[in-house]
Amino acid sequence: MKTNIKQELRTMWLAAVALFISIAFTVTIAFLFFFRSISLTAEQVRAAAPMTFGIILIITALFVAGYAVIRYITVIRPLGKINATLERVSAGDFSERLTEDGTYGNFAPLVKNINRMTGELETSALMKTDFISNVSHELKTPLAIINNYGTLLELDTITDEDRKEYAKSVTSASRRMSELISNILRMNRLENHPLEARREAFDLSAQLEECLLQYESVWEEKKIRLDLDIADEVEIESDAELLGLVWNNLLSNAFKFTETEGVVGVSLMADEQSVTVQVKDTGCGMDAETGKHIFDKFYQGDTSHAAQGNGLGLALVRRVIDLVDGEISVSSVLGEGTSFIVKIKK
Repeated sequence: MKTNIKQELRTMWLAAVALFISIAFTVTIAFLFFFRSISLTAEQVRAAAPMTFGIILIITALFVAGYAVIRYITVIRPLGKINATLERVSAGDFSERLTEDGTYGNFAPLVKNINRMTGELETSALMKTDFISNVSHELKTPLAIINNYGTLLELDTITDEDRKEYAKSVTSASRRMSELISNILRMNRLENHPLEARREAFDLSAQLEECLLQYESVWEEKKIRLDLDIADEVEIESDAELLGLVWNNLLSNAFKFTETEGVVGVSLMADEQSVTVQVKDTGCGMDAETGKHIFDKFYQGDTSHAAQGNGLGLALVRRVIDLVDGEISVSSVLGEGTSFIVKIKK
């Protein structure tokens, strides 16, 4: 701030010198033309010179004073407030905002952009804090399981049956951690790196069937009935790898939240412009409040975490759907089930 004041004083000093020279030159030229029309003695000219010089100084002082006042009001004061705000923002206080009431004159667009920037920084800081908190929470549970069962496996008194059960729990917890880390890496790749969906022709019908077969052991174990209506040989031009993430996440949720002997339905319909995929289940469903946040990162409607998950799956789905220029909607009734509908251009 002191540097800015020194710069302004230097600017005003240079302006005063320039104004003095300009006014002195103008007055001198005016007097020369005036003196040509009248006759004055040398004594009269010498007598009038000090008064003329004083008038020039007064005019210069008035101009400089006016310039200083105008510059202070229109430049120095608003820039001082903007600079003070930016110093607090650079120190980590992203809640700072400048008033957008017209007091900053020509700097109004700058003020608007600064407020937008601080708003984005505040949001990013909150998201970073939430992200660290959520990741820590999600990693804490499987790490505790691995630690506890690992300790039990070291005992000599446990039976072979218990040893197998404990080892199974350790494997399940490590798999959960692996899935979390994989999803974090995928989300980071989708959000923070320039990425465009590839457009290549592939058979969507075959892709859906292949994704379904990955959950064969699940539906057989839980005796879930499949309700399939998949049109044959539906070909689209899109990113097969990214859409595979979508179907796997939707199917994983459907089978996970559907109770034993429930129903999971998958349908594929196509017209000339687009294809529509629906994945529905007869699981626990969700209320309206949960439905508003299911695409948020780390959000889990099951606050008890009884159903394993990390809250990133549907956030990934939303990001992929945006990348392939598609649409996704969800409808759900608590206690009755959930239905996801994805619409993609051919």
